Amino acid sequence: MSKRSFVHIVAVVLLTWQLASCGTTQQTNVVEPTVTPVGTSVPPSLNGSVLSSEPQADLMLAEQQIAAGQYADAIRILHHLNTQDANAAQPLFAQAYLNWGRSIVQGSTAHSDIESARERFINGLALAPASQELRAELANTDVYLAIAQKIEQLRLANAEEDTERANTLATELMPQLSEIRQRAKDFGSFAALAYDGFLACGSAFIANNQRDQARSAFEQAVGIPGMDTEFARAELEKLREPTPTPTRVAPTPPPRQLVVVPDVRGADPGAAKSFLEAQGFQVALTQITDPAQLIGLCKQMVSYTAPQGGARVDKGSLVRIFYRGFDNYSSPANCPPGR
Repeated sequence: MSKRSFVHIVAVVLLTWQLASCGTTQQTNVVEPTVTPVGTSVPPSLNGSVLSSEPQADLMLAEQQIAAGQYADAIRILHHLNTQDANAAQPLFAQAYLNWGRSIVQGSTAHSDIESARERFINGLALAPASQELRAELANTDVYLAIAQKIEQLRLANAEEDTERANTLATELMPQLSEIRQRAKDFGSFAALAYDGFLACGSAFIANNQRDQARSAFEQAVGIPGMDTEFARAELEKLREPTPTPTRVAPTPPPRQLVVVPDVRGADPGAAKSFLEAQGFQVALTQITDPAQLIGLCKQMVSYTAPQGGARVDKGSLVRIFYRGFDNYSSPANCPPGR
């Protein structure tokens, strides 16, 4: 072999080795950081939307999803965008959670809806703490739930004819109801809550023979726009009737017709409602959602009523059924299967 041939072979071998080394260079796996949503999770899919590697494209897609009311999808896109441009993502986080919460609470008086909207506002503040609108809406839901709880206590006192406690609660509630009545434009559910509260206060004042206070309660109820105020107007008209003079003998009121509230604990809520209505009662269903109150309760079964079973009340009185619905928490061992 000539010297030239030997050098040529060595060069080819070296070139082949260099190419093989380049082809087997180990690649480093890059793990993209993720942000876990607080509280409410977002679905893994985007209904056909494709995340982009361009922040501006993700920003436009998130804005489109918010405008379309697809808030969960928008939030997932924003979590992706947050890893690339947190400053651009934060205002849209606030807008998505704000609109989501407002869409839930709009026109609703269900406590579970108000609590669900409150969770959205909390989640939004966790990701966009500078949002004053989220902070204001969260404050509104807190006020709503606190007053709603006190109205329930007043209704229970009225039903149990505990006039002293009812008068105390009504006196405390009146200025709070007047305040949220003025704020109904800021938080739509305040209007219905204030109306229900004024009716309950008016009934409590009538039971305590406080006609002026009762008249004030019903007048404020009548003045709430957008509400069916027929009942409040009728009660107000009764209070405007002239008071009999001492020389006139007031007609003897008909005797009260007292009936016993049936004990429906353990029954299906719907069946219990139908049964009580057939007995002539007015019935309202209230689902227990506080985890602390679910301990020891079976699912989809009546836990208790107000007034309780065995109580004597006026015929046609309102009976509230409290029950635990189907949820993700475990049930006691003594509950029937599936309950």
